Amino acid sequence: MSDPTDGVSEWVDQTTAYRRVRSIASTVSQPRSVKYIASEARVSEVTAREYLNRLADLGVLLKSEREGTLVYSEDPLYTRMRGVRELLNEHDREELIELQAEIEADSEARDSDLVSYRLSLVEEAIENYDRLRV
Repeated sequence: MSDPTDGVSEWVDQTTAYRRVRSIASTVSQPRSVKYIASEARVSEVTAREYLNRLADLGVLLKSEREGTLVYSEDPLYTRMRGVRELLNEHDREELIELQAEIEADSEARDSDLVSYRLSLVEEAIENYDRLRV
């Protein structure tokens, strides 16, 4: 049997401290403290704090206070714009319209929050195609 920590060791060896901090902070399900993120990212709290503050300054993360402790979580606006940008980079206008039609045609899936969110991203990409396409 393989040791479950082998994957973590490999991750630490193959990624930078910045990438690990960003990865953990961007995937937490609720706002988390510097201590938590540092522990999960396998970095010191000083290093984690430096990168978390930088990411908050860039608008990637939200920084807030909970019970006297600074906590960090991914900024939902940043996440949304990243999703729109990915759609624009991967599809031309016609493909976006086809994708929209496919999502709308699946009436069962439309009831899903995730599918509704994805449809709203596609609609936003179509609406802003000429302005945001690079």
